[in-house]
Amino acid sequence: MLSLLRLLFAVFNIILLITSLPIFSSGQTSHDNNTSNTTITFKLLKGSQLFISYPRNIIQFREIALENVTQDSTFTITVNTNKPFIINSSYMIRNTYLFFPGYHYSADIRKGETTITFQCSDQQKAFESNALAKMEAATMRLDLSADERALKYLYQRKQYNETLDSFLLALKSQRLEKINDYKRANSISDEGYRLLSAYIHYDFISKRLMPFYHPKFDVKDLPVWYADTMHQYRRAFDDSSLLRLYSFQGALIYNNRFLATDSKNGTASLPDQFTAAKKFTGSPEVNNFLLYQVLNNHKNKQDSRYPVYVDSFRLVCTDTLYQNVILKNFSYLAKENVLATTKQQLYTLQSKTIDLDSLITQQKKLIYIDCWANWCAPCKREMPISAQLQKEFAKKNISFLFFSLDETATQWEAAAGDYAFMNKANSFLVLGNFQSPFVLKHHIDRIPRYILMSNDGKIIDDDAPHPDDPELKTLINGQL
Repeated sequence: MLSLLRLLFAVFNIILLITSLPIFSSGQTSHDNNTSNTTITFKLLKGSQLFISYPRNIIQFREIALENVTQDSTFTITVNTNKPFIINSSYMIRNTYLFFPGYHYSADIRKGETTITFQCSDQQKAFESNALAKMEAATMRLDLSADERALKYLYQRKQYNETLDSFLLALKSQRLEKINDYKRANSISDEGYRLLSAYIHYDFISKRLMPFYHPKFDVKDLPVWYADTMHQYRRAFDDSSLLRLYSFQGALIYNNRFLATDSKNGTASLPDQFTAAKKFTGSPEVNNFLLYQVLNNHKNKQDSRYPVYVDSFRLVCTDTLYQNVILKNFSYLAKENVLATTKQQLYTLQSKTIDLDSLITQQKKLIYIDCWANWCAPCKREMPISAQLQKEFAKKNISFLFFSLDETATQWEAAAGDYAFMNKANSFLVLGNFQSPFVLKHHIDRIPRYILMSNDGKIIDDDAPHPDDPELKTLINGQL
């Protein structure tokens, strides 16, 4: 009887999947190369906070972290793309917003508000932009990666059962019904309906796959119906127009990893993931993206097989953006691997290396080193204050250096380019990041971290005050 119930449950999931797929098809798998500027103006009121992430391109992002706006101000961001895209806001709660190419949006950011309401001259586009946040607020917020109770249930007990899956199905249905309500009220367009429904569907797939993706989850404990259902999703990723949706990206990456996993040992090797990604869908554009993600996300880049798959990637990937990023990072990795470990080397914005000791001797009397990374939100929150500090001490005998601990050159360069005060003279990538001689010498186990020293190599404060700490100015002035 139990086996019959499991079989019926699996059949139900497969039928649900197959019947739901056609609504996402745009009737095309590629687009022309014409792009349009989408502009978004933020009007910041005094005391407000803004934490957003928006696409620089399909694989690189910019983050804006403003913790406490000191005066009313306005700024505009521009995204150049021919596809709809997502922006995430993460102040107190995580919200997701949908934008279309060629439109201008605006939003007033007020003190204490956790949800942004975007405006647009096209009322449907304005509603579509806010629909996902509105839908989540009307149903239930569920982030399996952040919910401690869900983590305890899924990862400590290492289970994924029909009860939880039924709950996720019900939540998906509830959210889709909200989108249907918006459509019946003519609040959203046909294209908006397609994209919003797709976002919900792929978010559901991601949540289904997330417990498997957790390193402590034992794939051998998965029920048979789970694996059968996950294998059916392969045909769900052919539409390249959805590539800018984060839920589509996450579900695609997770599903490829699942299909490449050895059921006996629960691991997904680089060769198996790469082979699965090459012909994962019928869309070359989607496959290119997935191949890039397989190489970029491979944790052990010291793997002797990694160079082989970089060469293979160059042959099978037809997207120059992905090729350039992988090859640049591989070039940086090659330099990192051949350098001696006794002396610390830094990577420059000109793709060269420089000896740390040599760099230190070229600076002014005092040196304030800022250790940071692209992924470190607290580091970025200090940057506007660092800029003010540099201006204040511009004519004093002190240099400000920025040492990135990012894993790749492109991650560092993308972030460094967001700050006008970072340049080839003061911005460097630490070769070896958290395993480097510099980090080990100074026992850096968290960032941001600040070091004050003199140009003769003497350490004044190995854990110096942050830029926003009044004690820092006192310390600097006392040494000048």
